[in-house]
Amino acid sequence: MPFDNPLLAKLFEGILEGRDVAFRLDEPTEEAVRKSIALLPISLSKQQRNAVVRAWTHEVSYIQGPPGTGKSHTITAIMLAALFLKKRVLLVSHKKPAIDVVFAKLRNFLGPGSVVYASSDTGQRSQMRGELQQWLVNVGTLQGQAQLEQMRQQRARYRGKVEQLKSELDTLEADISKALDREKDYYQLQERLDQNRKAYRKQFNLAGVDSPRLSNSADVPLASAALAAVTRWLDEELPNNEGRLSRVQALQVRRLFAACSKQFHADSDRLQPSLAATSYLREHLDLTEDHQCASAARERVHDDLLRQLRHRFERKQADQQKAQTELVKAHLGAQIIGMLQENNNEVQQFCGMIRHANPTLIAARMEAISFRKLIDTLPLWVGQMRHLGEFLPFEPNLFDLVVVDEASQVNIAEIIPAFYRGSRICVVGDDKQLGLNAAGVNFGFGVQFEELIWNRHFPPPRSTRYADADERKLLVRKHSILDFIRSLPDGKVPKTTLDEHFRSYPQLASFTSQQFYADDGGLRLMKEVPRNFELECFGCIEVRGERDPDLKLIQTEVDELMRWLKKLIKQRHFEHEPIFRAHGFDQSRPPTLGVISFLREQRNAILEAVSNEFSPAEVEAFQLLVGTPEEFQGNERDIIFITLGLAGTETRVNHWEERRRFNVATSRAIHYTMLIYGGMPQNARLIKSYLSHFGKTWRARTEAEAVEVANQPAVQLYRWDWNRKLHRELCESEFEHRVADYLEKFVSQNGGEKRIRLFNQVLASAHLGVSSCGQKRLDFVLFNADKGSCVAVEVDGREHYTQDGRSYSEVHLERVEVLRRAGWEIVHIPYYRWWRGGWLSDQNEAKFESTVEELYSELRTRLQLAP
Repeated sequence: MPFDNPLLAKLFEGILEGRDVAFRLDEPTEEAVRKSIALLPISLSKQQRNAVVRAWTHEVSYIQGPPGTGKSHTITAIMLAALFLKKRVLLVSHKKPAIDVVFAKLRNFLGPGSVVYASSDTGQRSQMRGELQQWLVNVGTLQGQAQLEQMRQQRARYRGKVEQLKSELDTLEADISKALDREKDYYQLQERLDQNRKAYRKQFNLAGVDSPRLSNSADVPLASAALAAVTRWLDEELPNNEGRLSRVQALQVRRLFAACSKQFHADSDRLQPSLAATSYLREHLDLTEDHQCASAARERVHDDLLRQLRHRFERKQADQQKAQTELVKAHLGAQIIGMLQENNNEVQQFCGMIRHANPTLIAARMEAISFRKLIDTLPLWVGQMRHLGEFLPFEPNLFDLVVVDEASQVNIAEIIPAFYRGSRICVVGDDKQLGLNAAGVNFGFGVQFEELIWNRHFPPPRSTRYADADERKLLVRKHSILDFIRSLPDGKVPKTTLDEHFRSYPQLASFTSQQFYADDGGLRLMKEVPRNFELECFGCIEVRGERDPDLKLIQTEVDELMRWLKKLIKQRHFEHEPIFRAHGFDQSRPPTLGVISFLREQRNAILEAVSNEFSPAEVEAFQLLVGTPEEFQGNERDIIFITLGLAGTETRVNHWEERRRFNVATSRAIHYTMLIYGGMPQNARLIKSYLSHFGKTWRARTEAEAVEVANQPAVQLYRWDWNRKLHRELCESEFEHRVADYLEKFVSQNGGEKRIRLFNQVLASAHLGVSSCGQKRLDFVLFNADKGSCVAVEVDGREHYTQDGRSYSEVHLERVEVLRRAGWEIVHIPYYRWWRGGWLSDQNEAKFESTVEELYSELRTRLQLAP
């Protein structure tokens, strides 16, 4: 199969002929890509950064993106990175909404005329033509030359500022890491000392926190040597002399014993030489050594250094993002204006070409354009695959990278023309969402015809047999490009899985995570903050009714749906209904609406009812979209209505229970989902698990089903139990109890428990709360019920599940970054400031009172409380 594109030749000729395929790993280098990422005005998770690196450093890469995990955000970063790598990139998709989202993000950063959109929409073409012609206004004039020089100076200035800030941030991060490591060392040593003290007091029946006081100046090696000598006399010499010592020996033992007792202020008059006494002194000596180690570690901790470093780091980050935003605009502007000095004719002719819709006229105009020069000038392109031929010639390697989004719904035959135009490919999709059979692509031939064509063009033994082609996911009729890429041998294509879910509220997204992505480790739910947990996010209505055998719909479901749509659109129910007002919907912020129907016939009936009931202006105002799960993939809305079309008497429910359809349908809502169904079949297990997740039950129609419902375990709703008190039994140390004391005092001073709610050791447990954003535990959480603001109180020095051999500081900084990206306010408690002389401080010390007041002041600010 002769390909002018080496990558496609490897992908398909190699696979067809059964040869081993080795993909390139070359320029740009990983270092170069990471440097370009550092210039972007975009916050990226670790996985997203890895995805950008792999997209640019590998010939073929794959991004697995579950719903709401920032696929469009990642693609935007890949395309922005192209500017600094001096590369050309094309984004394609079968779905227009997927293209529109990235296009809008890029324009927001770069401005008008920054991205070429291959679209058949005449309005969009006209707008793009006008924006591109604005670049040409001053080309070849003195004003144009001055504009270019100004743009280049701006680019150099902002580039220098960004790089300077990056260097300063690197230095600050290194200093923060050193300070964190010192905090950790002190924390570990002090906790060990505290634990050993407790064991010591218990072993020797000593009461009181302050007993025994230890000497800060005990010479541990000297005392240890003396104690070892005493032990040897008592343990060896005494038995050898039948329990008796000479006067000289006894005097020597008493002197050694008194010397080592004196070292740590033990009462030598009350302690007579014996093995029990030496055991007591040995424990005492070990505590002395612990105390000295902790004191030495405390000396390495600089008062307030870590707090100052953090504040400086946050300010520098804000300054850096502003500079990065200006840099990308100046960089693209300088590139386009500079390239136009030579290539303005190509841009002018391209503007003329896209005036036409006639394929013959477009083809004639296309021949006169040097598209390599055009794309060098305008390096960012997006478009639906079926429109590429109206904008681009069929030439190989026009782009350095071709990205295909929603790849599970893109046929192999469809994507080849796009891939042919690039030298690298990045496939973005989700194998757990709907595939090719949902894309609506119909090639008009069956299995026998496809097999006939295959054997004619790829005859064995040189090529893969038709039966093997099915196994290798190569069939046009049934396999997507995502199927094909995933079928390649392990290690051939680097895969990056995005796991931070930003779209839906946690009540909704937790079902998606648990039901469909648990095997991959689940999703980090980035809206897991306390202000969101009291929101009602799910409702369900059983309307009864039977399916019309002719129309194949349940009219009662349609009627109930229209009743709700009228309430929201015509009566503006969201303005006064507390459930919806709590989500922030009001007169100035109406919700966007979507209706998902599992039955195509019912979808058609709903569309007809909507068109009869609502004007085009009303539909547009609420962005009302009606479709099947297949049509909704790639879309989202604030409020989603799901109509199942189930009467409850069905014996086969495979159509409704198909996991990919259900995954898409239940992951489209941002704020609220309303499930409307006629009845519940006995074997509808997936739907029942969905209802159970929200603590809902269903009306039983049979005795067997009634038993099934009755025997279900109690359901814990996905929310925090605001009525529970602080769990003191979860405090792991005396220090945590002391912090809890002062936090309870803060709550009391600021309105009490009705206003400020306090939790500790928030775990991934239905009984104790939930994890947040994938983090295993938060030390303490305070929530202001009036303002909806929340604060995570974190103890510096405490290790939170470090793993993979990474340092404490690396894990800590990553943890803080994740929590802040999710919207958490974080207050850090400097552990070392709560200890004086090896003992927990109390409010009688002026310096400690100042520490507590600083904590209270910061909590009031973060919780939006009046002073």
